[in-house]
Amino acid sequence: METSHERDRLFQVLDRVRAGEVVLVLRRGKPRPPLVKPSAQRFAFRSRQGLRAELPAMRLKSGETVRDLRNAERF
Repeated sequence: METSHERDRLFQVLDRVRAGEVVLVLRRGKPRPPLVKPSAQRFAFRSRQGLRAELPAMRLKSGETVRDLRNAERF
């Protein structure tokens, strides 16, 4: 499908993808990533609490970090 021609029919194309069809996308005649139906498998993300526990402790408060970065750009 050529993007300039299919832009108006987007919802029809998405219905075809939902039905399982793989739609190849071209832009100016060059291939782009295809539209495919997402897998039914859900990915489990780690808890935020666990992620925070793995992060190293901050050396400076966030306001001080922003201030230091801002001042370094000015001078």
